[in-house]
Amino acid sequence: MKNWIFILFALTFLSNVNAQESVIGKIDYQYLEKLIQLAKENDLRKQIFEATEVSARVGVTAAKASYLDMFHASYFYRPDNKPSMNIGNPYLVNGFQLGASLSLSTLFRTPGLVKQAKQQRTIAELELQEYELSLANKVKSQYYSYVMLNNQLAINTQSVQDNQLMLSQMKGQFELGEIDLETYNVAKSALAVAKSSLIQTEVEFLVAKDALEALIGTTLEEITDR
Repeated sequence: MKNWIFILFALTFLSNVNAQESVIGKIDYQYLEKLIQLAKENDLRKQIFEATEVSARVGVTAAKASYLDMFHASYFYRPDNKPSMNIGNPYLVNGFQLGASLSLSTLFRTPGLVKQAKQQRTIAELELQEYELSLANKVKSQYYSYVMLNNQLAINTQSVQDNQLMLSQMKGQFELGEIDLETYNVAKSALAVAKSSLIQTEVEFLVAKDALEALIGTTLEEITDR
């Protein structure tokens, strides 16, 4: 009886060891980069950061253009057939007369506006870069969990099959009187534990898959079909 119990626990232990040793080998880094790229394309918050960056760059251009506001041009036209000097026309010459003025307040205020606009552009760029890194890390973390649980799912499925096979063999032995009831019950308990672990892993796998798909904005099946 003790030998059978030892074998059951040994199988469970070896399954966990194999799961830990084989996860890294399951990582597809090229596929992971595709997931990160999809997340960057479909993530709504990233689109907001991109729009903010574009707005900040436009703000710099608009601030620089405000240098032109300091110059004011004007003109006056008086027909040539009018006298040069009269009360209604206090000008010395006829024809077109041009004038220009310079706003000192705009001259001193504009450099500060340009500097402020550039700082806002820099902040927007840094916020976008920071969010892209954060988004990439989230995708990586969720992908690693997905791969781990997918791997564990295969192991737990195999564990259920192994325990089912062992229980079938032990059932025949029990009916022949080769093993006692306690040993047979241990085998049944091991199968129940394996099935429960499989169900739990299936739920965790589905949750991880849904979370990953929420990040990339599409289903993993659609990526495979492309």
